[in-house]
Amino acid sequence: MPTGPKHQRFVFVEHNEEGQACGYEEDCRCMIGEDHDADASDESLNVNDAADIWLSKGMDEDYMFGFSEAQLRRAAGLS
Repeated sequence: MPTGPKHQRFVFVEHNEEGQACGYEEDCRCMIGEDHDADASDESLNVNDAADIWLSKGMDEDYMFGFSEAQLRRAAGLS
């Protein structure tokens, strides 16, 4: 299996109360290289907007946008 050059990548863990991503960096040797977000938009979805979409889609797991169910329920006021 081919590997790329060693670099750091951000690993998402959860969002804090302000909707900011929390996580850590780890060593990576993927073929993408250092720019893991090359295809990502400059705009990110905050947990409150994600919860609104998730609720409108019937709490479908395909519309969780990387958030946990507990985070979405908390943002939606369901827990």
